[in-house]
Amino acid sequence: MLLERLEGVPLDKLDPAHYTQDERLRVLALSVEAELELYHAGVLHGDMAPRNIICSGVDLQARDLHVKMIDFGLATVLPLLGAKAPCESEPSPQSPTEWFWDSRPVDMRQWVPDGWGIPEWNQGLQRKWAGQSSENR
Repeated sequence: MLLERLEGVPLDKLDPAHYTQDERLRVLALSVEAELELYHAGVLHGDMAPRNIICSGVDLQARDLHVKMIDFGLATVLPLLGAKAPCESEPSPQSPTEWFWDSRPVDMRQWVPDGWGIPEWNQGLQRKWAGQSSENR
């Protein structure tokens, strides 16, 4: 077991209503990228939710803002099931566009900008990660 002392604020302690659309989207982007990095390493977190995401601070525009995922109680470690981790055969994680197309992280919905349905979500994915896929990374 590896432990790290994390400095920051759990995302569920921050009120999304106090942040701009761009700030909320930045947190979402960092969170889905973290989810994909874990998957690439062979871990399916299984509980992507604000209570399991630590932000390095409350200034969501900070240049050095980062997020860390915690609470791996529902995680699946692919190599323990006899499956290879994607990092063993793929050069880098898939694009969030591929992974999250038509599928917003359910427990992160309060961080999705108001009025965004699936079409707006997909357009946001395309704007953020245009041209990125597992084939061209």
